[in-house]
Amino acid sequence: MSEINVTPFVDVMLVLLIIFMVAAPMMTVSVPLDIPTAGKAPPTPANPLTVSVQADGRLYVNDTEVTDKTLLDKVNELAKDGNNQRIYIRGDKGVDYGRMVALVGALSLGGYSKIGLVSTVDKN
Repeated sequence: MSEINVTPFVDVMLVLLIIFMVAAPMMTVSVPLDIPTAGKAPPTPANPLTVSVQADGRLYVNDTEVTDKTLLDKVNELAKDGNNQRIYIRGDKGVDYGRMVALVGALSLGGYSKIGLVSTVDKN
């Protein structure tokens, strides 16, 4: 006889299928737990200072136009948290990279360390 008897193979496969169908829901049952929380997220600053640079080089702190010489004076005046004040720098695409680095450097020399650059995300 040169043919393979498939009947025992099918019987074993059907038994295994039934075992896995019964056992699979038991493996996915989760144990109910009361997971502790890590605490609240740190509060976001209500009024961060925004330094904006237009393409033509004009400089603004929030909505007030300033010069390079009066930048730190205006930031010090508006900084409610002192040197812990968060400062966001926004720059036009046409602004020179060196100009942005100079602003970050000037604010750092003024004692501010929480400085961030604002950008947008392309959702394409």
